[in-house]
Amino acid sequence: MTNMPWLAIPFEDRTRQDLCRIFNIKLIPALVIIGPEEKTVCTNAREMVSLYGSRSYPFTESRIVELEACLKKEGDSFPRKVKDKKHEHELKLDMAKGYVCDFCKKQGKFWAFSCDACDYDLHPTCVEGQEE
Repeated sequence: MTNMPWLAIPFEDRTRQDLCRIFNIKLIPALVIIGPEEKTVCTNAREMVSLYGSRSYPFTESRIVELEACLKKEGDSFPRKVKDKKHEHELKLDMAKGYVCDFCKKQGKFWAFSCDACDYDLHPTCVEGQEE
């Protein structure tokens, strides 16, 4: 842990318990962002990085609002339902934190075309069909 550019506290370190109490940390690992003025910017940065990656920076509430607005705009550009050549049922647009595309077998995040009856998911880019 000595080569990390941030403070990393070993699990067994007593300081960890104090910091968990101070920052109200419930899950480990955790990522807390402290700003240049030594004020807490974000206590759930781990979730933000998991969802949005480096686009989360600078980890502020306004940045998350901006990212969510971009996602909504992207979702608004997709049809609500499609019929795909590779699947017998109608697929509906769905928001998912994570899934595996049943066509290309790659992980996806956020928008998917899904069949609830079959637990079938496609990336929007993997759909070969027409809008319903």
